[in-house]
Amino acid sequence: MKKQKGFSLIELMMAVALIAVLLFVALPSYRWVIKEGTRSEAKQMAMKIALRQGLYLMDARAYSDRLDISGLNLREEGWRCSAFVCSNANHEIRIEGVCLGACDGSNEIFPLSFRVRATAKEGGANAGEEDLTIDHAGHRTGPWD
Repeated sequence: MKKQKGFSLIELMMAVALIAVLLFVALPSYRWVIKEGTRSEAKQMAMKIALRQGLYLMDARAYSDRLDISGLNLREEGWRCSAFVCSNANHEIRIEGVCLGACDGSNEIFPLSFRVRATAKEGGANAGEEDLTIDHAGHRTGPWD
């Protein structure tokens, strides 16, 4: 009797079934890791903006509402920052000034407090997620932990 080489159909089906089970278990975990990683990038950028605001306050005696060279001068790899918004593929981050005093544009009164808000973009890894915020006093809301 001649010995045959190769795999039987049953062995091949078992290997395919095993791969399918591994993918079924691994894919949700992979998506969770990606989601946590992109949220971590947004947290880091929001914290960096809050830190820069503190430094800007010591220098200019006011908070800035601008992220470009005329304000906080932010440059971060993976982020595109314009005057009022920093964004990447998954989040948009902006400064929301909370004015104390006349803030109707008639006087040049700078905001005496600020809030940094990171919003998940539609179609991104974190779409539909609650916004992350941090304010001048360090109070945070959203999924920070």
